[in-house]
Amino acid sequence: AKNAQAYGYPETIQQVCDTFVRFCHGELLHLPWSEGGLASESLAIRTKLARLNRHGFLTINSQPRVNGVSSSDPAFGWGGPGGYVFQKVRCVVCRVVACRGVVQHYRR
Repeated sequence: AKNAQAYGYPETIQQVCDTFVRFCHGELLHLPWSEGGLASESLAIRTKLARLNRHGFLTINSQPRVNGVSSSDPAFGWGGPGGYVFQKVRCVVCRVVACRGVVQHYRR
């Protein structure tokens, strides 16, 4: 009942994309298959993630580029104190055409 209230019953590919966009903008606290929200490090790229989702590339895993940020940074830091974080940008997507079968299944 909670999921139906939050996500509705998507019947089109665009409605699935819209759910991902709403998640990126913080309008949804989590997606149906995940208990966690958007990671704090992803807030830096949320607009870009939303744009990808709006255009049919569903983002399922991502991280922004970070170059020499302190390991104690609240959004990007990890590891022991006094260190630095370097990471390459990463974005794993699922093309929306792969979701057509799922939507069609739930229409029945």
